[in-house]
Amino acid sequence: MSKRILYFDVLNVAACLAVIIMHFNGLVHAFSPSSDWLQALFAECVCYWAVPIFFMLSGANLLTYRERYSTKEFLYKRFVKTVIPFLAWSALALIWKVQTGQMQAPAGPRSFIDMVINTQIIDVYWFFIPLFSMYLSFPVLSFLCDGKHDDVLWYSVATGCILISVLPSVSAFLGISFNSSLTLPILSGNLLFAVLGYLIKNHEFSAYQRYVIYFLGVMGFAVRYFSTAYFSFAQGGLYTVFWGVTNFPCMLLSVAVFVFCKYAHWDRLFTTPRRVKALKSLSGCSFGIYLIHMIVFYYLLIITGLDGGRLVWRTVFPFICYFVCAALVFFLKKIPLAKWIVP
Repeated sequence: MSKRILYFDVLNVAACLAVIIMHFNGLVHAFSPSSDWLQALFAECVCYWAVPIFFMLSGANLLTYRERYSTKEFLYKRFVKTVIPFLAWSALALIWKVQTGQMQAPAGPRSFIDMVINTQIIDVYWFFIPLFSMYLSFPVLSFLCDGKHDDVLWYSVATGCILISVLPSVSAFLGISFNSSLTLPILSGNLLFAVLGYLIKNHEFSAYQRYVIYFLGVMGFAVRYFSTAYFSFAQGGLYTVFWGVTNFPCMLLSVAVFVFCKYAHWDRLFTTPRRVKALKSLSGCSFGIYLIHMIVFYYLLIITGLDGGRLVWRTVFPFICYFVCAALVFFLKKIPLAKWIVP
């Protein structure tokens, strides 16, 4: 197995675990002047690169799909591997939530469609909507991802980072209303991460460049953590200026994590075929883990009776949840019909 594929698997597993850690530290969204809140904020800021990494991996893996198959096959594969599981688990989660009294049944088909499209059933499924939009953009962007137009892509990424990430964040910090019409329509929102993933995968960085990237990543974490902590305490409520994955602190940290994993010597850790196979198996379960982890979260909370603010819940149980989900997904993958909902 090549180094590139190995670090993709590492990123996939790490990002999946980081997402779960953030969700177990959900108390960060309700500010309180306490050490518990500061701990949850720390976990949130440390792990905030997780979702951007998923978008970056999508770009790194799929923006060159034309080398392997046609656009028709690409769209079919994405539909089978993402859209069908999303719809299936949305429906299953709705039935489960209605049966357990967590929500009311939809009034009719239109209400159900509204709930699915706007991810009102399982809110962490919001991730799928921008992911689907990215997939629909890939057939156009892929024409530039042939190794001959990287200069155009670097220009687009640099311009997009300034207009989509830096200027809105700085304007909000200074109390200036940023005009959102000043953007880069061809590379907006999370699509920026996809192109970054493709470029980082196919570009070699010198040691000096890597250290600069790592420094900026640490600074991105520091800016988000300390500014959020300071201003939240100062105003007595959650300070969200640097909230959101497209904010420049998150973008800096996400790029740093991706570059670090690309150049880390994972072959020194995964020294045997068995270890590599185990990593690959866990990586292959990531999508399914994401789909079911909030259901497992719910039952762990009930079974343990723990307060969601307890330190043991926020530090130990994310790992328990991850491995319980991995075991369930691994089992489901053995069932022939289940492959449609756990690809």
